[in-house]
Amino acid sequence: MQKGRKIYRLKAVNDICETHRQVIDAVGHPKVTNVALKRSAEDLLARLEPIAEALDSVQRDGSTIADAVAAWKKLEDKLPCLGDRTLKQKIKARYEQAISLSHKLAYVLHPQYEGRSLSDKEKRHLYMLVSDTHTWCQL
Repeated sequence: MQKGRKIYRLKAVNDICETHRQVIDAVGHPKVTNVALKRSAEDLLARLEPIAEALDSVQRDGSTIADAVAAWKKLEDKLPCLGDRTLKQKIKARYEQAISLSHKLAYVLHPQYEGRSLSDKEKRHLYMLVSDTHTWCQL
């Protein structure tokens, strides 16, 4: 398999299956020649590939909580299934569960990210909380 969301070498596998059809079991041959199954696998690969990249980036040595926010934001941009409203709501709910104000603050203060991918609503909320906390601490 190569990057690009296509399952390659299917023609070679089909040729082998056809050539050795009598020794390949009755279960394997239909699965190999099933184009719908191939397309389904490619769609699943397209969904899972960005998630795997995000996990890899967050699990690297030296990864910070700001990197976690960057990974989530990149994932929001790259997931092909975000046209599905229900799925988009589930991902947003998981983001809200996983990413705290501390994560967002680290993301804003990180010199590489500077809060670029945060929505205006997230920035306003974060700045308001920081401002209120600062005012409260001065009392």
